[in-house]
Amino acid sequence: MCVLTSSSLEVSMGWLPVGKQRERSFTIQNRGSGDCVLERPVWSGDSEGFALVSPSVWPATVASGSSISVRVAWSPKREQSSYKATLAWKAGAARLEQSFSGSSQAKCLLVVPGTLDFGEQEVGCGASVQTVHVYHTGASGCPDSIEIYDIAWVQKGGHPFKVTKQPLLPVTLQAREQLSVAVHFEAEKVGLFSNQLVFHSTTKGLIEQLAVKGKVVDGYEQIETFRQISRPKVDVLFVLDTSSKMATYQKDVVAGLKKFAEWIHTWSSDTQVAIVSTESLQGDGGQGCFVGSKKILSISDPHFLKQFENQVRVGVTTRRESKVLATMEQALSSKMLNNTKCNKGFLRKGAILEVYVISATQDTSPKSIEYYIHSIKALQKSHGLLSIRVNVVGPSICTHDGLCPHEKSRYLRLSRLLKGVYVHIGRELFWQGLMPLCSMCGFGGLPSSFSLSRIPRPSTLSVSVNGQRVKKSAQDGWEYFSAYNTIYFSKFAQPPYDSQIDVRYRARTCGK
Repeated sequence: MCVLTSSSLEVSMGWLPVGKQRERSFTIQNRGSGDCVLERPVWSGDSEGFALVSPSVWPATVASGSSISVRVAWSPKREQSSYKATLAWKAGAARLEQSFSGSSQAKCLLVVPGTLDFGEQEVGCGASVQTVHVYHTGASGCPDSIEIYDIAWVQKGGHPFKVTKQPLLPVTLQAREQLSVAVHFEAEKVGLFSNQLVFHSTTKGLIEQLAVKGKVVDGYEQIETFRQISRPKVDVLFVLDTSSKMATYQKDVVAGLKKFAEWIHTWSSDTQVAIVSTESLQGDGGQGCFVGSKKILSISDPHFLKQFENQVRVGVTTRRESKVLATMEQALSSKMLNNTKCNKGFLRKGAILEVYVISATQDTSPKSIEYYIHSIKALQKSHGLLSIRVNVVGPSICTHDGLCPHEKSRYLRLSRLLKGVYVHIGRELFWQGLMPLCSMCGFGGLPSSFSLSRIPRPSTLSVSVNGQRVKKSAQDGWEYFSAYNTIYFSKFAQPPYDSQIDVRYRARTCGK
């Protein structure tokens, strides 16, 4: 949302003789949470002689919390007691109007600016000071000298304006001479303040008044919107070796994978699990087909753990060869992923693919390891996957002479190049070596902290989730940590997946 304001809503150009020019500078500020795209402003009213000097390129974009510098020039074309013009700003639905005034009528005493506007400032932002000049114009018919004997406020007390740095009075001004005073504005409370500063002269009829005003606000309202992360999708594939060497580890593998499945069951992600065994390569037409009557299991299914335990018991054969990589490639081939009786529905767009290879012997698949790695990597682009990782629970990676790791191990290269880990199948509690993986799978919990872009006044903070107000509470609500400028939700109030978090506050632009 774009919110426009200005450092000066009323701009006085003061008194100026016909044919002369004066410029004033100010800023247009964006106090909203979104960008403001400013169109060229439009003059109206008695705008003859007023001109926009800069900026010169339109439209102009002002980011949230930022401002743009503007210069306006005025050159009166004729003598006139009062010029009043309006400059209208527009940025989408946001609007702002500034008023400009000036005088070109001949006079003896002239106070510049004609109106002293301090604009808006925040409580605690310190004092603002502006300088006022009083001129003896020397115009035709004016006395040679004018004495200023007093400078006083109409309202004597209870206002936030002070005159400082004024000369010792009385002061006599000769033609074309001036005196200057500083006016100080600092309020301790929110409000709109105004007064009149009067310059008294000993010359009959020569009294000049200066209108002074300023506004104090408690920051500017800001609305920041955050979106909680979407529920991640995770596709988990177990590739199980059924060669004869697996007989030694079969019991421990089944028990370990059951424990591992219990951990997967705690993930908060949208996770589905499939199992394929090397035995599937021996079938006709169903090579690489997932195990079980229900090919793809969901962790949200109340029977998931029982189904997984039954399907992971793939058994062993008398075959010594172990074509694990060929099995993995075949299971994830387009042919099998489009087979409605086998693997269709696996590899969802935007999902994380986690593969766990379980084998007790070195791989004997017919093609090179580079071929299998390339075929797996290609799935990320062809299926729009978020990421791919292949982890291996495999045989010893040491050579017969004791060198570890054995760089020729296909499984070791596979896990290294596909960002996974390698765990020895003979390791006790091997499944624990896999648990720290997949930080995006949902077991780490939802984000609970959200950083603000601007410094708020803490007392003005208001937080809602999906339109419902959330109370401020360390136990079951939210807290604000000023050291990090962050909203933190307790574990009992974490915004759910895909929720919208709105934080409203008045932004602090200075002070404490």
